[in-house]
Amino acid sequence: MPRLRSSKQIAAIIVLAATCVATDYALVSLPNVKLMDGIVFVSGYMLGAPAGVVVGALAWAVYGQINPYGFSLPVLLLTMSGESIYSLGGALLRRLIPAERGNGDVKPRLSNGVILGSLGMLLTLAYDVYTNAAVGVLSYGSPLMGLLTMNFPVPMGLIHEVSNLAFFATVVPLIMKALRRTMGCIDQTWVISGRTEGVA
Repeated sequence: MPRLRSSKQIAAIIVLAATCVATDYALVSLPNVKLMDGIVFVSGYMLGAPAGVVVGALAWAVYGQINPYGFSLPVLLLTMSGESIYSLGGALLRRLIPAERGNGDVKPRLSNGVILGSLGMLLTLAYDVYTNAAVGVLSYGSPLMGLLTMNFPVPMGLIHEVSNLAFFATVVPLIMKALRRTMGCIDQTWVISGRTEGVA
């Protein structure tokens, strides 16, 4: 049984990473708007932080090398490491708000959306500060320059944060629901409530 569970989790990681890449290409015409961050977050929440980190790294290994914006190994390594912020955030949320065993339904209630949207925006801000400061050091020798260019002349950071606010509030709960229904190795649902009945 442990071996079967492991194989299912590996399959889940591969599917989630492929979904990240597919959505990145689908949204390539919208810079800094991507579902990948939310998918990595869900991976960390449902499968654990290490699995989420692998999902993000695999996705960036593909998209980071083959995309219209060019390839830079230092930047790729930065984005790979920065993406782990979302996985860690998902895993931390799982520890703070344990999943409940249930019938597989994850209702996208307002409370869920508010919490997820707010958390998504904070994680994205942390990601943007980390990656832009590091790129500033690499390109200009100053993290401040990187942070200044994050939203000037084009507010790329703001676009990233606002779009993730929307995605985390609306799409992430649906991804969690889909995972629960399609992957037998994941036997928890994400339902925020003050009750604890049904929790193993």
